[in-house]
Amino acid sequence: MDTKDLDTLLIEWDQLLGDMERRKQSISDILNLQKSFSDINEAISWINDIDISATSDNFGKDLASVQMLLREHEMVENTKTAIQDDNFNLKWRAYIEFRTILKIQPVQIFSELQEILCVDCPSRSTVERRAARFRSGDADVTDLPRAGRPVSATTSENIALI
Repeated sequence: MDTKDLDTLLIEWDQLLGDMERRKQSISDILNLQKSFSDINEAISWINDIDISATSDNFGKDLASVQMLLREHEMVENTKTAIQDDNFNLKWRAYIEFRTILKIQPVQIFSELQEILCVDCPSRSTVERRAARFRSGDADVTDLPRAGRPVSATTSENIALI
């Protein structure tokens, strides 16, 4: 094997490595899309469950059942507020992710978010931290789990207990 053959082999090897990296990125992108679809399906399921309750003709037959329905309604309202807050956060996180994919620098992304969101804009350090996470391959726009009490304890099981 002469140096020309070795050079050709090294070039083809580098091309193969590049192809493998692009495929890995494509698979990662597809995985993230599938996670998003799963989240959407979960939200649709929750909406359908709430719709059944909201369109019910059951207004309670006595004081205890009316109080139970009011508590259930309050839990749904609290969950709705939490979901709206989460959706808002997911939107700007997704914006940071996509702008990072386009190789836009965090300083520019922060500036764009300031123009769009004004006072609701995440801090510059948050934008930089999120962009760094996305560049490192962590494309999850949701919050990482934290120890402590959950933000909301509204579940079908809890509602059934009331």
